[in-house]
Amino acid sequence: MRFENLTQNATVTALAPSAHDDERSVTVTRTLNLSNIEVLRTSPAPDEHRNVSITDDSSGVTVEASGEGLSRGSLRIEDETPASNSSYRAGPMVRIESERPIENATVHVPITGDVSPESNLSVYTWDPTSVEPWTAVETDIDPDAGIATAEVDHFSYFSVFRVEAWNDTTSDTISLEDEHVEGNLTGNVSTGDPLKAEFAFVIDTSGSMGGERIRYARDAARRFVGALFEDERAGLATFDDHGRLVAGLTTGHAALNRTLSSLGTGGSTNTGGGLQAGIDELTTNGWDNRSKEMLLLADGGTNTGPNPVSVAETAAEHNITVNTVGVGSGIDENELRSIAGATGGDFYHVQSAEDLPETFERVAENRSISLKDSDGDSIPDAVEQMDLRMPTGGPGVVGEPLHLDPFAKDTSGNGIWDNDTVDVEYRVVGDDNETKLHAQVTDAKSHPARLDTTGNGLPDREQIEGWEIQYTPDREHTRTLMEDLADAEDFSELDDPEAYFEIETGAANPLVEDTDGDGLTDLEERQLGTNPSVGDTTGDGISDSRAVSGDADPTLYDITPPELDVYYVAWEKQPWSFDTDYEVQFAAEDPAGLGSATVLRGGDTETNHHLTGRHDSVTSEFTTGAFDTVTDFYSGTSITVEASDRNDNTAKALAIQRHDVFGQVATKLSAEGIVGYEQTKSLGTLSGLSTGGVETAEMLQAMVTDPVGYLKTTAQVVSQLDEMDELIRQLPASVETQQKRNNPHEEGTQAYRAYRQGWYEGYLGYLVLETALPSGQLGKAAKSSSKFQRAVQTLDKAGRLILPAVSS
Repeated sequence: MRFENLTQNATVTALAPSAHDDERSVTVTRTLNLSNIEVLRTSPAPDEHRNVSITDDSSGVTVEASGEGLSRGSLRIEDETPASNSSYRAGPMVRIESERPIENATVHVPITGDVSPESNLSVYTWDPTSVEPWTAVETDIDPDAGIATAEVDHFSYFSVFRVEAWNDTTSDTISLEDEHVEGNLTGNVSTGDPLKAEFAFVIDTSGSMGGERIRYARDAARRFVGALFEDERAGLATFDDHGRLVAGLTTGHAALNRTLSSLGTGGSTNTGGGLQAGIDELTTNGWDNRSKEMLLLADGGTNTGPNPVSVAETAAEHNITVNTVGVGSGIDENELRSIAGATGGDFYHVQSAEDLPETFERVAENRSISLKDSDGDSIPDAVEQMDLRMPTGGPGVVGEPLHLDPFAKDTSGNGIWDNDTVDVEYRVVGDDNETKLHAQVTDAKSHPARLDTTGNGLPDREQIEGWEIQYTPDREHTRTLMEDLADAEDFSELDDPEAYFEIETGAANPLVEDTDGDGLTDLEERQLGTNPSVGDTTGDGISDSRAVSGDADPTLYDITPPELDVYYVAWEKQPWSFDTDYEVQFAAEDPAGLGSATVLRGGDTETNHHLTGRHDSVTSEFTTGAFDTVTDFYSGTSITVEASDRNDNTAKALAIQRHDVFGQVATKLSAEGIVGYEQTKSLGTLSGLSTGGVETAEMLQAMVTDPVGYLKTTAQVVSQLDEMDELIRQLPASVETQQKRNNPHEEGTQAYRAYRQGWYEGYLGYLVLETALPSGQLGKAAKSSSKFQRAVQTLDKAGRLILPAVSS
């Protein structure tokens, strides 16, 4: 019965009819309660394209997704709608995750409140792993159904916002007063229309710019971007070993600021290459009706590439002014002054954070008003006092006031400056003869006034800086570790503990409680030692949360084999046929995903099966011919199932254990209370003989036609062997396995020991007879498969052997 689409309790009736007597038929009825059973849904193959849909009852959000290997169980919708209402939010807030990659998806979000066209609604999304704030996506509004629909290509947080209300939440406008500016407003107000320019920032990202230097350079550039007019364009070039254009000329100031914030350092210093990249952008894409300026932020000390002063002279030929800013102490001031001097530009020096406000107010006359910055964090006092709110974060964070302190570089006291925590764009504008300040928060790494943004127990700084994680990267490392630990009393006794592990730094996003969305909070991941930004720390296909729920260590690569359940077996030999039909039904389950399964008879492969997903079931059917039918009858056989997962861990399960005919007789006699020592031992002897002799036509003939005489002959042979127990001990372990397979009695009992003794006597007797007697009687030559096949063909329709009398 399939339960994939079962949504409520079901009643199941099973009927076992009798073929000859209706009164012996049995009917059983059971009710399956979904809250008490686990429904294993059929998993698609990893490369099978599927379209699936799920709905979250709590939020009313529906997701339709397509991709390879997708199932309904792959998708998860978590309702994270805040308890308090916000003026900008017009629908639930959810986090959507998928265990499998998606090609595309459609998200349907119910709308609360006004859905008229004038309400200007849009689906917004935010991804904790990106540097973007909550961002609008193209949205279709169905006012009759009250549904907002968006097409997306990845999952994250989703909600419906009122566009104007959201913009008002993250921005503010105030009228400037004298207390907000250096000097007074009257002396600073611009008159006339200032000249506008095209700008290229050229920033040194070589290794010598690490630490405070790159931070000062980023802050200075962001400050300058904040002073640009709305329609002024700026671009960005960087240099280390080589110069490169990172961002072309654009009016997208917010995006440019985010790029500036992400700059890192490393490599040599090719100042000329960076300058050339900026020159190429200004000359190729700059507007002719605007002046062109470059701002070089560096520490000098060029050690590779062209002469930067010569490149600056080329800039001057294109009427490009290069202003240089030396960042940090111990810089190559002569080089930077020479570069600026070659173009008629100016040199500035930033040795500390306090130098930033003075250095990077725009020097162009009548360009802007100089705003007070009491704490020197590059965010003016007036801006820090405005009603600005968080543009990023999950519930309890997004839309919350910043509460910046204009007299503290680090409002929260966590060691991270406010201007490294939030990005704020601001500009001074004239409006109805008033001087106004407009500001907008464009991004935030954490809440600048909180030590722990989400209150999850992990300080923001610790989450940003990260912590060391150790994990085994593959099966071999895990196996080696476990084997070595088995021989040690304590982990500290291992010679080199680090040799077993990959060691990395895992960082979390302070804006959410669960950065990777795997169901484990970042605090739990910190305690477990897992990577909070990756759902599967080891990469073994088992998410950290799934490993924890399964009582596994998520930092150890999977070495656990699948769970294998053989729930149905049958074999039958029809009276009119020499063949035997086998059927084996089994189910396998593994959190890493299944690989393949094999059904074996006596160690030989009968069928192979490809498994899919985490749960799969198989019906395996095969038929053995007359040859195998007879050998199985006299020597017994076993049917086993092997199933492996995607990590090559293999489980084995016994499906059928068939004792040979003598073991079956012993079982029946034992059930009837007939368990005499000599009788049990004699059956064991015949079983041992048949284990080897069944492949020899003459031996088989002797056993079938004259078992008593054969036993006597074997007994005589065995009686001549000295030190029987020693001979048994010297036999391979595989022989004992064969004995156990055919011994029908419980191990440790007297009947088991009697049967075992007889079995070994029969087996050793076979070995002696096979080796000693001449060919043509019971010798090696008689073991050919073709001879035995011909002997089998003498079976009658009832399956009885028809053999000639044994020659004397």
